[in-house]
Amino acid sequence: MEGFSQEKDSRSAKFRQNGLSFNPTPMLLCNSMKNITLVYERMIKLNQSLVFQIGYLEFNTSLLDSIIHNSSMKQKGNNGLNIAVQYRFYPSRLNAQAAPFGLYLGPYASYYGLATTMTYLKSQADPSQNSEVKTSFNMYNLGIGIGYQFIFWDKLSVDLLAFGPSLTYAYKNKKYSENTSTADQTTISNWEKSSNSTDYPLLAQFIRINDNESSASFTTFFRYAITFGFRF
Repeated sequence: MEGFSQEKDSRSAKFRQNGLSFNPTPMLLCNSMKNITLVYERMIKLNQSLVFQIGYLEFNTSLLDSIIHNSSMKQKGNNGLNIAVQYRFYPSRLNAQAAPFGLYLGPYASYYGLATTMTYLKSQADPSQNSEVKTSFNMYNLGIGIGYQFIFWDKLSVDLLAFGPSLTYAYKNKKYSENTSTADQTTISNWEKSSNSTDYPLLAQFIRINDNESSASFTTFFRYAITFGFRF
């Protein structure tokens, strides 16, 4: 499909209004093949577009167990969601090709949510002493994204979001099972903090919040991604 052919710019001759892409970045960062993230771009003017992203978010439980380095802590499961929307501006003076080929920049808003369930194996002989921890992590981001999109053969695209700093509101809500003592809660929090803060930068944004059962803070975050898709 071609669009905006009435604009006075010869570069728009093979312009396509829509793009659908696959973002493998969450798969790589979280080490889980279940993290399917799709991106849709719609051109609204000759050099402007809106981009929408939605995907499933999950961390590999086996890898999280190995990172914690403690056989008493076991990840039972986790799942979440990532959503983003961005307004893009392709500067005509900086791009030799018609948009959406080339450099772009623009504001974005995104959300990352993750719910985890972890079991503290305090006693192998008496399972009733084992406790469970359920934690929900939420990140709301407002920032500026800068990247470059390549278009091959007028249809295939490779999009590199290289720099995306944001102001982030992070919220965490943690619930322990009734049989979890105060000492056990402190032990669990310390293991979470020492493990995830270095091995998972995404989770580190949440872990930096204080260890209360419910807590929130403002922080900074960086968004980056690579997507592969096609134009139509």
